[in-house]
Order: sequence, then C-alpha cells, then structure tokens
Amino acid sequence: MAEFLINKWKNIEQIVNIYYYKISFILVVSKINFVFIYI
Repeated sequence: MAEFLINKWKNIEQIVNIYYYKISFILVVSKINFVFIYI
C-alpha cells in the first residue's frame, strides 16, 4: 500500500513539474513580448 502511494505521488510530482515549467516558460515568453511591445 505504501509503495503504491509513493509511486502515485511521484507521478503527481512529475506532472506538477511539467506544468510548472510550462507555466514559467509561458510567463517568460509573455514578459519578453511585453518588453518588445513596450519598446
């Protein structure tokens, strides 16, 4: 039971990391676009 929960948590952690990197990438790109528009 504990192993199952640990594996499930690792999968959730991977998904969260992927979404975190996607969101941070999108924010960086939009900031760069905003800077270019502002100039």
